[in-house]
Amino acid sequence: MQKNSTDLENSDYKRAYYLFNIAILALVTISQLTLYLELQSLGDSTSIINLSGKQRMLSQKIVKQVYYFRENESSENEIILRQSLVDFANNHDVLMSRDGRFGISGSNNRVITEKLKLLSAYIDRFQSSARCILGDSDQCELDMETYLLDLKRNEVLYLSLIDNIVFSFEQSIRGEIRNVKLVMLFCFFLFSIFIIVSGKFVFTPIYERIIAKYKDISKKKEDSLKKFHEAELSTLTATVSHEIKRNILELKENLDGLKSNDPEVIDGAYDKINNIASEVNSISVAMERATNKQLVSNVEIFNLQEAMSDIFEMIGETIYEKEIRFDIESVDDTLFARGEKAQVSQVVINFITSAIIRMKDMSTKWIKLSATREGTSCVITIMDASYGLDMKSEEMYSPSLVSDAIMTEEGFNLWISSKILEKQNGTLDYDFSETHTSFRIKLPLPGSEYNIQI
Repeated sequence: MQKNSTDLENSDYKRAYYLFNIAILALVTISQLTLYLELQSLGDSTSIINLSGKQRMLSQKIVKQVYYFRENESSENEIILRQSLVDFANNHDVLMSRDGRFGISGSNNRVITEKLKLLSAYIDRFQSSARCILGDSDQCELDMETYLLDLKRNEVLYLSLIDNIVFSFEQSIRGEIRNVKLVMLFCFFLFSIFIIVSGKFVFTPIYERIIAKYKDISKKKEDSLKKFHEAELSTLTATVSHEIKRNILELKENLDGLKSNDPEVIDGAYDKINNIASEVNSISVAMERATNKQLVSNVEIFNLQEAMSDIFEMIGETIYEKEIRFDIESVDDTLFARGEKAQVSQVVINFITSAIIRMKDMSTKWIKLSATREGTSCVITIMDASYGLDMKSEEMYSPSLVSDAIMTEEGFNLWISSKILEKQNGTLDYDFSETHTSFRIKLPLPGSEYNIQI
């Protein structure tokens, strides 16, 4: 039965995991063993040096106590001397022990072993001379002075030999510690080789497989997102197509409403047209963002954008230029005689004001207000004057709130900057008489009041 790729990858992961843990465990074990051996060696060396120091002190003490005992053979001096000999013998037994209590015994070294044997001979003669002086031995045939000289001579030989043994022992311990460190360094070198080989033949292939799998998952994710956006854009296209058709029908109805003489109908039509313009503009922005993302590009989107451009053109022709005709007959006119002349004039002013505000909302920079006399009627035209003005003229007009009005016998032309209207502090007022109608555009700065008569 063949294993699939997932089982093979899992087995590779497990093998790499176990190899890495075994390597770490081996490194820790080597470090602990090295530390343990060094501490044992140093402890052994310290113990040997301490015992040797005690033996030096005891041997010197015994020699002094022997002389004291020769001068004054009191029981107290005898007890002290005998106890010192016992301690000296016990320490020598410990120093010569081969039971491994010091970890790495110095007696394992051939040179040190020979010196320890010679040291034992000195100790025997030293203790034998001390016993003869105490009178504990029946084999003492020489006089006491000879034993004293022999005791002193053996002490000197003993101290010189034990110093030599301690020095040899320290050299042996240092060599063994050096060997342990060399073994540790060799193990570290093998461990480094193992890590390099494992990284090349075990961890690197696993890492490459992980990266390949990650790239495959990322590609599948991108493909899924692309399909989702394509479906989303297709739904958006259908919705936009429906909304554009609905807006075109509503726009045609409201354009017919602008031909009405009823101010309320006209205002309502303008409001609806502005709403349509805002809605179509939002749709255009959304479609432009979708196209910029390059999710999909087809002829249908182009047709929808063309339809939206047609809507803006229809709206622009309607809002950016509008004529108002009203009668300026004498006060005896029937309409004015009924006391409604103020209402008629207010309707004109309201229409002009609302038209200017709408133009400002459409980001118009300059608004042209024209009035001409045609017989007994006055024609007022409000239009977007941004187009056709060069930059030099616009810079000239920009510092002023209102440009100079051009007056003729037939009427006037006046350009108004939209920046003024953003202040929303100016007023548009009027006076009406039997022979003319006077419009007054009044702004908050001094000298910015214009009286225009028709």
